[in-house]
Amino acid sequence: MPTIPPVNAVNSVLQLMLENEISLLDLTKAIISTLQRNYQLIKESLQQHTAEICHLLFLSTGCREVVFGWAFEKTVICACIFAQSSNECCNTLQCIFSLFLHSTGTLQRVIEALTHAGISISTQSIAAAVRSLSKEVNAQIKQAVWTLTTALAYDNFDIDFKTAQPTIEHQSQFISSTSATAIPLYGINNHVVLRCSHEIQQNESSSLVRASLAAGKLTTKDLHIFHQENSYGTIPPGKCLSPHEENFAWHVCDILLNHGKYFDFLKHHHDDPVIVNAIPLHKTRQSTTDGNIEVMDTLLRQGGIGECEEVGFDLQYDVDMSEHVLLIHGDLLTKERLDMIIKSRHIEDTPKCHFQHVVFVPGLFHFKMACANAL
Repeated sequence: MPTIPPVNAVNSVLQLMLENEISLLDLTKAIISTLQRNYQLIKESLQQHTAEICHLLFLSTGCREVVFGWAFEKTVICACIFAQSSNECCNTLQCIFSLFLHSTGTLQRVIEALTHAGISISTQSIAAAVRSLSKEVNAQIKQAVWTLTTALAYDNFDIDFKTAQPTIEHQSQFISSTSATAIPLYGINNHVVLRCSHEIQQNESSSLVRASLAAGKLTTKDLHIFHQENSYGTIPPGKCLSPHEENFAWHVCDILLNHGKYFDFLKHHHDDPVIVNAIPLHKTRQSTTDGNIEVMDTLLRQGGIGECEEVGFDLQYDVDMSEHVLLIHGDLLTKERLDMIIKSRHIEDTPKCHFQHVVFVPGLFHFKMACANAL
């Protein structure tokens, strides 16, 4: 049994370490890496009492989480490797790590080397896993779109595939594609509230609205067609300003306090603005007119919705959306293209063919940019 050193000797060693700015980690590294025979006894003692040192650190309140996390991580990785070597179905860790390698573009030969080491699955298994996950995601997207309470947002994205050593056969490629996102409309529990495509078409076809749109302006009478009650601009009883004016006044105060020089002492009185119709948070060839038509048709087809009369509509699985509206998000160019499509398709026979179901909602960023340009 090792003898306990006197307290004075330990204090002297600690004092020397503080005076020379030597950490315990540096001291441990020096003992392990030393080749001097005078220190071999200290090195052997450190190696023999490694388990006891880890046990003491684990009992310490400040070090318990670190020691447990390190030991648990190493133990789990080793156990997963051992389990996968005896049973190929025990490959949860390998599958997750392989998907990470695939998403970061790891070289195939590196993945194959990790596969032989038992840390990853083969490239063929990775491709099969990606196909399986894609099928599951497509099924979930269809189920969400079938409810007819889902908005669609799409935009272009460009990818430049560069080749390290371009040749005539293998040249760099620049691909422009379209990506879309299905956004659930939280708060709408019944799709009947969006069954208003015909009513919106009638209002837009009204002679008053059509004349105002042609003249480039809308009168108050025209706006009442769409907004029967305007509580946002009305002064409530007992107040001096309407909600619209209060919002405008808040922005004026925000500009003076955050961008001025003389009102810093009033910042603690400046609260957040009043929330109006807050959106709840939940942890969810486009450049041409023909391209937008193709994108919209593709999105509806992939979502499993359409009209009963159109070719390719599956009466058993697809959902009829001819009387409903769909909220579409995008940039201002997308809005211009969709407006052009709607104007040019008024003579079509069915609501879907003349895009009667499209209700465009610009993205917040693009809306702010348009307001900034207007100023």
